[in-house]
Amino acid sequence: LLTIEQKEALESYCFSHLDNKSMIILLSLYGRFCVDEVAGLKWCDVDFENHCISINRTIERLKTNNSSSKTTLMALEPKTHTSKRIVPMPEFIIDFLIKYYKKQSNPKKQSYIYTNSIKIPDPRNIQYHFHKICNTLEFKCNYHTLRHTYATNCVMNDIDIKSLSEMLGHSNVSITLELYVHSSLEFKKSQINKLKTSSY
Repeated sequence: LLTIEQKEALESYCFSHLDNKSMIILLSLYGRFCVDEVAGLKWCDVDFENHCISINRTIERLKTNNSSSKTTLMALEPKTHTSKRIVPMPEFIIDFLIKYYKKQSNPKKQSYIYTNSIKIPDPRNIQYHFHKICNTLEFKCNYHTLRHTYATNCVMNDIDIKSLSEMLGHSNVSITLELYVHSSLEFKKSQINKLKTSSY
């Protein structure tokens, strides 16, 4: 889980760099996309008007029988029916995505957001650039941390658990509760202080 300081530093860096690496990181930070999901995002998956992004595919590296290349990148259907989902995005992320979209040369609906072409992005490249940015900001974490940061941030901001569970692609609410409703002591204290009495 990113600390508040790390999250702020990462956001500040990304919002000041209008490029594919920053855009992908922000989408994961505010949409809880795994690296294979965010790599698979195309412009046609973005509903700019309704501020939503659809998860319709994941990118995976599979073994081949080709002697010149042992593996190849493939765009596949999400593994479960709950993984294929529509994720609402904050307006400020959509606004930044629109700026990035307008910066692209002749963006096509079937182009991947990360490459702005039909070339399938390599999730390993996304992870590499993420680690490189984190090193620049003088902290270390893996890409998976963005998912936990997103979910915890939603819980801390009183996002409805049922809605959050669906946005996370979980099959039921109990998974979300078990994984993410373990907030900090300070947050728990602020929540318990919501209780009132008229007798004191």
